Amino acid sequence: GNVRDLPRTKWDWLRHKLKQPRAYETEKIKLKMPTLHLAEDEIDALMTFVLALDKPTLPSRYAVAASPSLASLREASWMLARHQCSGCHPIEGQEPHIAQFFERKSRVAPTLDGVGARLQGQYLYQFLLEPKQVRPWLTMRMPTFGFSQEQARLLTEGFAAKAAVANPYTYVAKANIDAARYDRGFLRFRHYKCIQCHPSSLEQGLPADIDPDDLSINLILAKERLRPEWLAEFLARPKQIAGVQTRMPTVFYTVDGVPKVERPEDDIRDIVTYLMGMKEAPEVTLKAFEEKEKAEREKEQIDWTTYQY
Repeated sequence: GNVRDLPRTKWDWLRHKLKQPRAYETEKIKLKMPTLHLAEDEIDALMTFVLALDKPTLPSRYAVAASPSLASLREASWMLARHQCSGCHPIEGQEPHIAQFFERKSRVAPTLDGVGARLQGQYLYQFLLEPKQVRPWLTMRMPTFGFSQEQARLLTEGFAAKAAVANPYTYVAKANIDAARYDRGFLRFRHYKCIQCHPSSLEQGLPADIDPDDLSINLILAKERLRPEWLAEFLARPKQIAGVQTRMPTVFYTVDGVPKVERPEDDIRDIVTYLMGMKEAPEVTLKAFEEKEKAEREKEQIDWTTYQY
């Protein structure tokens, strides 16, 4: 129109139009839009809406094609919202909706924050297709959503992308595992009495004098379920990794990172070696070890009534 002192941008044109609808009128073009006397926030809202209707095409040099990991992260985010996973699982530090119905927060499903770094890709993929019990003393169960193989793959890849870890990933125990580290790991596992809270067999019922809420997952699943790098980090910093609500005690370091035992790094490394190479239930190994110790003690005893002086 006849306006000459206005910057030549869409937003300046729109703002001026909404403030003075007849401003662009000429002798040949008669405008009919009424003056609406809009407030500034109303003008901003209308401008935002109108500008959003026209999605500009960016030059190709500015467009970044989504990588497979970013694409799977986008799909996984949509699926988490679609299936309301935040109703049962803490996500991004937010308490799930179901938590309000439990007196004990330990009954709530585990957090999905960092699940890609925690679980092996193959295990997570199979679990999504067919959820299995890892805490059989709990009555609440992960539902079967009927995911397709493609949906399970996208979720698995999305969780891995969120945690910035490599996937697919499946731990394979080495055939030539360090025997010294493995044996020492078992002894440290026994020393710290890990089996008290991590039973691998409930055939005889729950452990005596143990609150079910103090129990945790079956560690015989560790080598097919957990990533060893995450496991070592968790043993060192359980509260920082799983949150202050975790029942896992700070065995090796204080919350401030001060060592609580003589050789924390060696203990963690060797226990991880034992767990990731475990060949049988720890109860079986512990029983055999204790029977062997008992037999050696009995063998060493001397019958002083028959001793020849």
